[in-house]
Amino acid sequence: MEPVPEYEIRVYGNQDELSAEAEELFARQLADSRQLLPAERPDRDQWRFALTCAVAAGGHVLGGVYLDIGPINGAGPIGQERLAYLERTLVRPEYRRQGLATELLRRSIKVASEAGCEYIRCSNNWDNAPETALLRKCGFALVDLNGEEDDEPCYLAVRPLRNLGV
Repeated sequence: MEPVPEYEIRVYGNQDELSAEAEELFARQLADSRQLLPAERPDRDQWRFALTCAVAAGGHVLGGVYLDIGPINGAGPIGQERLAYLERTLVRPEYRRQGLATELLRRSIKVASEAGCEYIRCSNNWDNAPETALLRKCGFALVDLNGEEDDEPCYLAVRPLRNLGV
């Protein structure tokens, strides 16, 4: 494990140019998000991504948290509210266990809240103890919806971002 070098936190969105390194690290998530953005989609202005990165000198990306932000699109009283989907949390192996993921996730939670989201949700595999600990540390509730029936047993992790008055 290497000590984390000095870095700054940068938040990128749909209109921002990302470094080649960020594009590579989050290629799958970016491709999925960009499919939501074509001009012919009537709801394209409702969706955006937020990529919160720790960037060291020379633009080296130490890690990041990737969110898709958009409408819940469900029924009921919060069906049209905004939700953030936590798609990926990544810290390079040499910088893990030094608090970087916690800082990045907490900053991403703030980004989602400022975007008007009611909740952040994600899935977390049962056997991923470090991610489970990170999510719990940052205020997520972990719920097992399908138990052993899942092909890949996981928790649905949800974190409310503000009081809904219920």
